[in-house]
Amino acid sequence: KTLNHDGLQGHKEWLAEVSLLGDLVNPNLVKLIGYCIEDDQR
Repeated sequence: KTLNHDGLQGHKEWLAEVSLLGDLVNPNLVKLIGYCIEDDQR
């Protein structure tokens, strides 16, 4: 998941989606334990 700077999704919406993805539990998914923020890269 990356933030598209040209898209309509803002930082708060991106962060909410990443948070939701981190809470998902399914045997076919790996656990999201964090994300990287470096300069304007998300």
